[in-house]
Amino acid sequence: VLWLVRRRTARLPGSARSVNFYDHYQPLFAAFTPPWAVTFWTAVAGSTQRLGMLAGRIYTGDGQAYLLTVFYYFVAVYMVCAAISF
Repeated sequence: VLWLVRRRTARLPGSARSVNFYDHYQPLFAAFTPPWAVTFWTAVAGSTQRLGMLAGRIYTGDGQAYLLTVFYYFVAVYMVCAAISF
């Protein structure tokens, strides 16, 4: 019973258990991190996010339709290559 109470209070916002464990490292890491590293990793994170958003536009989650589109693409490329080789 105490374990369940402890788990419930750990999830509540504002409780002592919900505080970030690594908060005390933030000033140390900020002091030793050069500005170019912060800029670099911010750019990497932004690029990764944009790439993920682009992939989300292309792939909607319907695997069967995606596979059919890829199959049609290869059939079209095959037909164009066959027509060129004549």
